[in-house]
Amino acid sequence: MGVPVAWVVCGVALLSTSMTRWFRRGPGSRFAGLELADNIRSGVLSPSWGVWVAAGVYALVGLGGGFIATAAVTRPAVLVVRASMATVCLMGFWLLGRVIPPSNWSSGPTIATFVFASAVALSAVQLVNIVRK
Repeated sequence: MGVPVAWVVCGVALLSTSMTRWFRRGPGSRFAGLELADNIRSGVLSPSWGVWVAAGVYALVGLGGGFIATAAVTRPAVLVVRASMATVCLMGFWLLGRVIPPSNWSSGPTIATFVFASAVALSAVQLVNIVRK
């Protein structure tokens, strides 16, 4: 599988988090990603971490679109930006795991964590290939 195709797969996986459940139990556990974010934004759910989850879900959808849109771009600046975003997001999910235990995660955060780990690895491969040329 080529690297651009892998970026498209990562982007599609991030977009899919908007349609999957995020939590196994507790407030918002019956909602999918965008539905959860909309209910938090409208005030139906108001957990202390709600604003961050809503913003995170919307950001993941945007990042997924960005990964797809820039899949074929191999300029070093774009690669560094994608690697930086993926690293920051991976650290964000590590922090989320400190607040909401991964045992309560459903498929949304799990998919996103694997995507960002893959994105960091893809960025490293592409940057090493550029340096070797």
